[in-house]
Amino acid sequence: MRRSRSQPIRSAIVSLIAVPLATLVLLWAFTAFQSLGDGMLLARAQSLDGQVVRPTQTLISALQRERLVSMARLSGSPSVTAADLADHRQATDDARSVFERNTSDPGLRAGIEADIRTTVDDFARDLGGLTLLRSVVDGGAPRNRAQVLTSYGSLVYGGFAIYRAVSPPDVEIAVDVSSLTSLGIAREQLARVDAILAGRLSGVPSAWDRKEVARAVGARDLLYTDVLPTLRPADRDRYNAFLNAIEYQRLQQYEDRITRGTGPVSQTAWDTNAERVQSRLLELEEEMLQGVTGRAEKVAIGVLLEIGVAGGLGLLAIVVSLVTAWRVSRRLIRESRALADTVGDFTRDQLPLMAEMVRKGQRVEEPPIEPGVQFSVTEIERIFRSFTAARAAVLEAAMHEAATMTNVREIFVNLSSRNQALLHRQLSLLDQMERAAEDPETLGRLFQLDHLATRMRRHAEGLVILAGKAPGRGWRSPVPLVDVVRGAASEVEDYTRVRVLPMPRIGLVGPAVADTIHLLADLIENAVQYSPPDTAIEVSGQGVAAGYVLEIEDRGLGLPPDIIEQLNERLSAPPEFTLSDTARLGLFVVGRLARRHGIRVSLRVSPYGGTTAVVFLPRELLSTDLPETPEPVPAPPAQRVLAAAGAPGAPLPPAVTTSPAHHTEPREGATPEMTKEPALPEPPAPLPAPPETPEPDLDLGDHLGLPRRRRKSRPAEDPAPVAPVAATSQDAPTPVPPTAPERSPDNLRLRMSAMQRGWERGRLESATSADDHLQPTEEHP
Repeated sequence: MRRSRSQPIRSAIVSLIAVPLATLVLLWAFTAFQSLGDGMLLARAQSLDGQVVRPTQTLISALQRERLVSMARLSGSPSVTAADLADHRQATDDARSVFERNTSDPGLRAGIEADIRTTVDDFARDLGGLTLLRSVVDGGAPRNRAQVLTSYGSLVYGGFAIYRAVSPPDVEIAVDVSSLTSLGIAREQLARVDAILAGRLSGVPSAWDRKEVARAVGARDLLYTDVLPTLRPADRDRYNAFLNAIEYQRLQQYEDRITRGTGPVSQTAWDTNAERVQSRLLELEEEMLQGVTGRAEKVAIGVLLEIGVAGGLGLLAIVVSLVTAWRVSRRLIRESRALADTVGDFTRDQLPLMAEMVRKGQRVEEPPIEPGVQFSVTEIERIFRSFTAARAAVLEAAMHEAATMTNVREIFVNLSSRNQALLHRQLSLLDQMERAAEDPETLGRLFQLDHLATRMRRHAEGLVILAGKAPGRGWRSPVPLVDVVRGAASEVEDYTRVRVLPMPRIGLVGPAVADTIHLLADLIENAVQYSPPDTAIEVSGQGVAAGYVLEIEDRGLGLPPDIIEQLNERLSAPPEFTLSDTARLGLFVVGRLARRHGIRVSLRVSPYGGTTAVVFLPRELLSTDLPETPEPVPAPPAQRVLAAAGAPGAPLPPAVTTSPAHHTEPREGATPEMTKEPALPEPPAPLPAPPETPEPDLDLGDHLGLPRRRRKSRPAEDPAPVAPVAATSQDAPTPVPPTAPERSPDNLRLRMSAMQRGWERGRLESATSADDHLQPTEEHP
């Protein structure tokens, strides 16, 4: 399952409160925008009323009066003079000039809708035809009355189109305005009838006159029938009262007579009555317009209040929400960070320190805990209490583990000390048995027991090292480095395969001798075990500027480069030993010993295909001030017994001359001469058996690579003195080994079987885990 990416608590809280706050801000902005839009519409409606509607109303009235005078002029009425016509035309031109100036204002045009602009522009364009229309009137042809009436009617209806296009934002106000516009159109029908009859009642109206009057009267009555029910009660009552008044009733009678032709109507009576009716209708429209304006003002006040509430209170709510969210989130962040810092300080600083104290076996004390803040959130306080309980449990477990590790270390040291004491006694007893043995087969088995006891002693010492303690025994004076290397090689089971090349006369300081022997013995034994049994292990050394370098080279199967790199990392920085990691004891021991004395151990690929272990000894561990008689270093069992038997010219085992012990005092029977640096001859052939001694069935001396013993008579009460090993130098002649005797078939069979087992063991153990590469194995079949 894919893990989600973690984020700080600040980001989480911001994300938590950002969505509702953003939603609140958006709602506030939407409401404020709506209210502001209504206010802007109201402001625009007021602007249109002052700049468009009012001038249009004035212009329509002027056009109606000019139409009336023009129609009377065409009818040949003597009451209309050219001056009267010019005055009405001037009034129309003045109203037109005001209208065009207002409607051409860029600010006004930018604030109105496109359909209103189109209607206004169409009306202004139609007004451009007044010049042609007036020229027709000036022609004085009566036949043009219909054209003049239609043209002026189109102009008037263009003005009413502006009324319908300008719709207030409030629905009720818009209905009132629409009704008012319809009433204005109804009054226009009366003005149209008045224009048709201007100057025509002195005679008999024509059929066209009667038809147009009837059409206009029918349109007017239809408008009143449709509009009056939609008016507000007060406005409707006023209109009904007027329609039932004597003036309007008389007007209807005149219209009925004219359309029916039932009787004449005086021009003066018509003009007087029609003018009164139009004036009264105009007053009713003005009253109704005032009512609409008052209601519009109330709507405006409501819109302003809505803007104030939506803007002010909404903004105040947003500010309060932001402040509250900031305070709560700040408290949550502060307490969460305090809890995280407390847990982090414990896990990052205190817990590793306690683990280190546990590894070192020190007493773990409970450190104080101070979060630095008073938790006010219940859940965070519960988490802190749970952490405190878990911390106390961890501290208790750490103290218990520290006590357990201390007890384990003490057990390691106690068991190791007991084993060392027993092994010391065992080695002393084996030494006595080796000196008293006469049978070669028995002596060979005693040698094997001696080696096993030496290895067991080294493993017991490993327990002390794993427990973090230093070996209980050490040398006081510097020991020649070649003796240290040979002593380490002598602790290996197949020590006959180890070749120690010549080294300069340089010594190792006494306190580092025991640990260095242990370290080299583990590395040499590892090289012996993981290489074919017929190959030699070479140990060489050379001085460098900062110290001395020892190289242990085998000719086995080697290790992959990645495994070598991993092992080098563990050797350079050895991990702490835990009871669960029991498969890397050799690696732990070598790393611990190297770190204790500043020795650097590394592995690399050998040119022969195997592995080379490089051991760097720092200058602080080296000494050239060697004593004349160095402290005795025990020799391997074969050399001790041969020397005790007094075998003249008894050769040393191949390449190994001395064998130091660990954790015990030097064994008896070692002489200073045994520590001298010998020459390194080729491995000698076994000595021929004496004539009087028949060859045993199992030639163990040949199998182990040890020289055969010559039986010599010696006093029982005093053993023969140890034959000193002649010190040689590079100029000393190499001793000539004796001629090898003819081997028996049993001897050959034993050697071939040993070689075959060595090969099989090498192939089998080379496939094991690389982590076990530095852990020596005690026995192999």
